[in-house]
Amino acid sequence: MKKYVVLTGIALGLVLGACGGEETKEGSEKSGKNSNSGEKKNLVAKDNVPYEDPNKGVTNIQFEEVVHDFGTVPAVSENKHIFKFTNTGKEPLIIKDAKASCGCTIPKKPEEPIAPGAEGELEVVFKPKPNQAGSTVNKTVTITANIPGGTTIVKIKADVAQAM
Repeated sequence: MKKYVVLTGIALGLVLGACGGEETKEGSEKSGKNSNSGEKKNLVAKDNVPYEDPNKGVTNIQFEEVVHDFGTVPAVSENKHIFKFTNTGKEPLIIKDAKASCGCTIPKKPEEPIAPGAEGELEVVFKPKPNQAGSTVNKTVTITANIPGGTTIVKIKADVAQAM
């Protein structure tokens, strides 16, 4: 077993070492670097297919808070909270979807793109269901947008009072 681990490590080192070294002219052209001037050329991937930057159009979002605690709420109530956020990236922020973890939580996303540096709002309404009376509820809203990873989550909490 020990030999296997050592041999695997040596083989991995050889493979990784073989991939390093000086960049060839062909490698520099594929990476978009011009060795003479430092300028970028049109990036071309394998089989002459144009390279697309996977981060093109990606921006960042920063929420003022990611968890909101409603505290104790009546069993029959409508509880609204606005999650405020800022587009901290360099591209317009496009929120494609906002989905709640259950039907008792209703998110409303902004429909228009949020410009870089601008603020936006995500409205979340929590309406307790009868079977939630007397319990603590934790729900999530998953936001799908043009951000790294594609999604982010905000949460709400509430202690639902017993129905009277």
